[in-house]
Amino acid sequence: MDDQLETAYEAKFSVLDMDVAKKAEGASKAAGPINEAEQKRQAELMKQASIAVQSALGEQASAAGRRVFFARHGERMDRVFPAWTRLSYTESGNYKPYDMNMPISM
Repeated sequence: MDDQLETAYEAKFSVLDMDVAKKAEGASKAAGPINEAEQKRQAELMKQASIAVQSALGEQASAAGRRVFFARHGERMDRVFPAWTRLSYTESGNYKPYDMNMPISM
């Protein structure tokens, strides 16, 4: 039984005996470029799907009454990482990277 499975697997997935220059047939042909009418049909379906998703999300958000609040982190680097500041800046205040993991300029 194992020999049959191994042989079937090799026959199904082996590319050694394939003629890659031969034209594709069957299902693999369907994976190629599509004609203009099919492209238009798919674009229209994508538009309809995005409109449906947006309308569903809009109704859901207004019904939930949720709000989004964005905040920016605003701490000073010299107070949070004083050792990094001492290593990264010269006495004259110019930035210099102290190893290869640091950005070249600020």
